[in-house]
Amino acid sequence: MPRFFLDICIDRDVVLDPGGLPFEGPVGAAAAADEMARALSRRHGPGGWIRVRTASGDEIHRSVINPAPDMP
Repeated sequence: MPRFFLDICIDRDVVLDPGGLPFEGPVGAAAAADEMARALSRRHGPGGWIRVRTASGDEIHRSVINPAPDMP
């Protein structure tokens, strides 16, 4: 199963995923990045993204961290 790396980029800080995670393909990795971006949006607000990279370092997806809508 191929490994994909989900890097977190918020403001000017970049946290590189050191080990990656196995996914069956890029669609699964992109879905995981989207979910991570939604979770981070509840804590950090706008201005960042989750970058999905292949083992060779190619960026294949970017999930933008948006602020969560206000909950009543």
